[in-house]
Amino acid sequence: MIGKEVLEQKPITIPIVKQHMEKRQEEAKEDIEEAKAKWEKIKKKKQKETKKKENKCPICGEEFKSPRGMKIHRSQAHTEEEIELSKKKEEDQERKIEEEAGLRYEQNLALQYSQEFGNLDPERTEKTVEEIKKEDIDEATAIEIINLMPEEPEQVNLVFEKKRFDITNDKVKKILKIIDDLRESK
Repeated sequence: MIGKEVLEQKPITIPIVKQHMEKRQEEAKEDIEEAKAKWEKIKKKKQKETKKKENKCPICGEEFKSPRGMKIHRSQAHTEEEIELSKKKEEDQERKIEEEAGLRYEQNLALQYSQEFGNLDPERTEKTVEEIKKEDIDEATAIEIINLMPEEPEQVNLVFEKKRFDITNDKVKKILKIIDDLRESK
């Protein structure tokens, strides 16, 4: 997972974020499976302890001698809305377990973004950062340019405009050429 320490060390390109997020997603899948197994174990243990769990109405808590008695009770004593709400609560509990083991909301957004825009090879991207740095451009700006993947000179100029740095047309053309080469290497 991309930790605070990694982000504070240096700017990160989208392909690297994608690589980290995909790794974290795989780890999260394993965590989810582990959590589901634990959840099932807990459910089975609880069923064994009470032995009446299956014969207890999940809505009102009334106990019955047989599962059939409980089914009849639910169909006669409770509305479809109550039954659906009961099922929804159980699903929410399971979803909560998955969320605890999986990626947080912000991590999912980062992963979706990186999957959509981060289709570049991380190694090739790092080489491109170095190429742009040879044009007397700092690493953070080089990474910003790569993440934006500009197609027009105006887009490159906008990056430098907010940095209050004047850039020559020749450098802009070189940067666009470097970015085009990166784009073609996809």
